[in-house]
Amino acid sequence: MISLTNIKILIEKELKHYINTPPSYVLASVFLLLCGYFFSQPLFLINQSNLNSITDIAPLILTFFAPALSMKLIAEERKTQTIEIIMTLPFSEEEIIISKYISASLIMLSTISLMFIYAITLYSLSSPDSGHIIGSYLAIFLCSLSFLSIGIFSSTLSSSQINAFIIGFAISFFFYLAGKITFFVPTNLQSLVNYIGVDSHISNISRGVVDLKDLIYFLSIIFIFNYLSIYKLKLMRFG
Repeated sequence: MISLTNIKILIEKELKHYINTPPSYVLASVFLLLCGYFFSQPLFLINQSNLNSITDIAPLILTFFAPALSMKLIAEERKTQTIEIIMTLPFSEEEIIISKYISASLIMLSTISLMFIYAITLYSLSSPDSGHIIGSYLAIFLCSLSFLSIGIFSSTLSSSQINAFIIGFAISFFFYLAGKITFFVPTNLQSLVNYIGVDSHISNISRGVVDLKDLIYFLSIIFIFNYLSIYKLKLMRFG
């Protein structure tokens, strides 16, 4: 039985660690600076009053940012052997992974929320489509949640944060790249490859069209990789 009290305790621990760790702020700053740069270019050069430039580049940036944010969550505890101590306490593998995932997601959400300045800028300059604005932020957040789950799973595979980052980046980049190579695969596989890639799903949602298949896509990635993380912890406990 999963205990909400235990999850709350673990979330508080993880959030304190994030808040008291300077690299977290560095990562968030770099992410926002990159997104800000790509947002401003079409806005001032071609007067493009939408967030297409952000939804185009954000998934690529997230292939770096999400693994970097989550690479330490298990890997660091494996290296210092604190994960073994945690496992002797009355915390289940599910509680450990859920708490780490929620903590990282809250940090990610707080970072993405700072991007609302882009929407405010657009509304001050023109009258953008609100469905597009809301959909764009939702698409970016869902993509970040998916890549975070991949990052946490990667962190369970190694005691090295660098190795965890490389694995997390490679898997995330696979999902990013899949949507870019549709025209290079056999015709009978194009629809499958297109569905595997994040591109089409982000494109649909950012238009303000929230289709169930797109939600299922992101939720499936989140569920599968969090499940794999839990399974890996169980192997570590009983293996």
